[in-house]
Amino acid sequence: MIIGLKLDRQAFHDVSGLCDDLLALNNRNAEQTSWLEAARFEHMVGSAFMALHVPDAKALLVAFDQNADYKSPNPLVQGST
Repeated sequence: MIIGLKLDRQAFHDVSGLCDDLLALNNRNAEQTSWLEAARFEHMVGSAFMALHVPDAKALLVAFDQNADYKSPNPLVQGST
């Protein structure tokens, strides 16, 4: 069971305040997530394999696949071969 809503990329921009509220959530937790400016945040979400959010910007989960066009200062986890 997934608790949250799939972040529709169109709604991300069309729903009043959604992008700004999720960016504010990200930046309030910058120690864990890395502080981002709006354009970088939008690129991150746009590059995601999946993005889920809880209404009223209470939570955001962003997942990337191995080929995502997103660079992060966070360390990469590499699987063994």
